[in-house]
Amino acid sequence: MGSALPWRWEIGRGLDSERNHLREMLKHLPLGSLLVADAGFTGFELFKEMARTHLSFLIRVGASVTLLTHLGFEVERQGDIVWLWPGTQRKQVPLPLRLIRLKVKTKWSRDRQAMYLLTNVFDYERLPDEVAGKFYQMRWGVELFYRSFKRTLDQHKLRSHAPQQAEEELHWALTAMLLLGLMSVDALASVQRDPCQLSVAEALRTVRHAMLTNDRWRYRGDLRKRLAQALKDDYQRRSSKKARDWPHKKKESPPGPPKIRPAKPNEIARAKRSYKVA
Repeated sequence: MGSALPWRWEIGRGLDSERNHLREMLKHLPLGSLLVADAGFTGFELFKEMARTHLSFLIRVGASVTLLTHLGFEVERQGDIVWLWPGTQRKQVPLPLRLIRLKVKTKWSRDRQAMYLLTNVFDYERLPDEVAGKFYQMRWGVELFYRSFKRTLDQHKLRSHAPQQAEEELHWALTAMLLLGLMSVDALASVQRDPCQLSVAEALRTVRHAMLTNDRWRYRGDLRKRLAQALKDDYQRRSSKKARDWPHKKKESPPGPPKIRPAKPNEIARAKRSYKVA
């Protein structure tokens, strides 16, 4: 997260489900991986599937999710334990999760806002709240990756006229971005610099300059050193980089807090029966 190094990607239509794309990629993740995602990737069945494939997850949750407390079961834990058990899934065993509450600054407000994360990592020493918050902040690098791919590499519009050629074009464009990231991150690591500080725009300019120079063989030995300097600017900004309010700009609002309530007596009894059946 935070670097220009995608592990894997799925290509589909604009209306395809991102959750289905994630399900296709789960089997390709190493066992024990920690998957960090935003509030668009919640869901009882998706969480169950990740748990079955021995993956850990850290996912933001919003107002569309209802969580239960005091369901009557003991779970080895440190921190708040909640239960995800939608009304449409009451024939299945409820899913215990750890709820992490954080106060963070967001792009919607200058004040610190409450953020709620769900994880299946119950060991606090393995995943402290502070580390979970840092991991989720690093997730913003995924959004920056999209921006770099679409704008910096100028791939916001495909040039092919047929669907099959457009798919191949997109695949090879992503492969090119991966290669650029591999070269750049390797150069940064060689001088012990943080890969998350990589500037894709600066790395792209460096590689293009190397391709256009007359003495390419002499330049090739210097390319790695130049890529190690492809860093984001670190000066203190005096004004915001935020673009002005264009009419077509999406009016996003932050996810609200999840609905958290104690389990009702009939829910507790039904949960106990579901555990006996399981």
